[in-house]
Amino acid sequence: MPKYDSLALAIFFLLLAVYLFTASGHAYAADEETIVYVTAGILRRNDFAVPSSGEAPTLGMMRGSDGRFYSQTGLASSLIIAPFFGIGEALSKFSLARFNGFWTRFGVVTFFNPLVTALTATLLYCLIVGLGYARRIAILTTLAFGLATIAWWFTKTAFTEPLAALLLLISFAGLFRFDKTRSGTWLLVSGFAFGLALMTRFQLLVAAPLFAMYLLWAAVRKRDVLRGLRVLLMWSAPILAALLVIGWYNWTRFGSPLESGYSPYARLLGMPRVEWVYGLLFSPGKSLFWYSPPLCAAVLGLWWFGKKFPRETFLIGAFVLSQILFYSGYGFWHGDSGWGPRFLLPVIPFLLLPFGETLLHARWFAYFTFALGIVVQIPSLLVNTNTVVLLAGIEKPWDTRWMTDWATAPILANWNLLWTRLTMSSPVIPPLPPLPNDRFIWFNDPYVLHRADVWWWYLPNTGMEGNAPLFMLGLLTTGILVLLFFAVRGTLRHET
Repeated sequence: MPKYDSLALAIFFLLLAVYLFTASGHAYAADEETIVYVTAGILRRNDFAVPSSGEAPTLGMMRGSDGRFYSQTGLASSLIIAPFFGIGEALSKFSLARFNGFWTRFGVVTFFNPLVTALTATLLYCLIVGLGYARRIAILTTLAFGLATIAWWFTKTAFTEPLAALLLLISFAGLFRFDKTRSGTWLLVSGFAFGLALMTRFQLLVAAPLFAMYLLWAAVRKRDVLRGLRVLLMWSAPILAALLVIGWYNWTRFGSPLESGYSPYARLLGMPRVEWVYGLLFSPGKSLFWYSPPLCAAVLGLWWFGKKFPRETFLIGAFVLSQILFYSGYGFWHGDSGWGPRFLLPVIPFLLLPFGETLLHARWFAYFTFALGIVVQIPSLLVNTNTVVLLAGIEKPWDTRWMTDWATAPILANWNLLWTRLTMSSPVIPPLPPLPNDRFIWFNDPYVLHRADVWWWYLPNTGMEGNAPLFMLGLLTTGILVLLFFAVRGTLRHET
């Protein structure tokens, strides 16, 4: 493909504008809070520990070798969100001090994953064009990923799965470009991205042998084993460096390079269970396909895609299968109350690569799943996805009702909640409480009547004094309009 593609930039600006418009501005779960806590510690105290008063400030913490609490999340995500944390702190200058915690999270959640997912979609577009497909096919596939799968909802969060998806796709793109150019630079890019992915989610280590096999398949064409080993070593070098950093980080926190903080969860690992495989693939509450309908069309396209690209098809199939088997043997397979199967988000851009073949051979089915996917995402964007879970009380709906009951699963229940909130006449939302204003719990209260789970609905109701809410509304709205302008401009440049 050309070095400059105005359509790639147009897609990036368009999706980023859409994601910023639908951003929530708040965290949903403890995992996001722990990432923010670590970032705050690094920037404010040059320390990885999390301040506490005798007990962990949130879930996802473990007591370290020095008696203090440390996060169990990977280091890379906390380092990468640091600039976005800084944006939040800068925004807090326009508000009262008691809202500082709210603004730091607003900066991270509103800007981080929207940017990450827009970059992922843009890279997916470039990969599809690089495979030889027409730009129309690449655009439709990219928009299917960005607007018709669970990737859209995850832009409202600070979860690490979108970053892991981007880094893995960069790693694959590096291997793909190495196969075309034989440039060692692309090997290092791929290895560095995979290493960062491990520093984000160490569980992705199970995919390392599959990427290595894909590389060797591309490198050893004339049975030159020695060349294959050299190539593999060059690719592995950044990954080994990342593993050393992970070991050092573990030793700093817990006194052992092998202790990542997840040892209490090791008991949840076991052999894959059939009911959890079903849950990840077909259940009303957590199905990969029900919550991302374009993947149905992509699976259909695998047959034609495999004839053209056997090595890429091997990697897609093996990677998807490895993640399904790994998490179907994990007691927390559902990923909590996220929209769809949270842990399987990194496989979605890979699994969508054959979507273009379905556009070529079964066009109307591809269009139908695309349109259906957009409709499926709407209630997740406007209704807090934790509401259905919290209304269930102490019951675990993903292990019981959501396996078979469509009526109580979010894919339909959120539509009912959305209709209820759009038609209610009672007061919509009280001001943010004075303290604690930096936790995610308040936003998830099912009895607080959020008309829409988006930042521009919350800001006027935060109780902030002065013109701070109006200033923020104007600033972000202007930014979104500028992004849309550049999206239209890029499209027009391509047309001319």
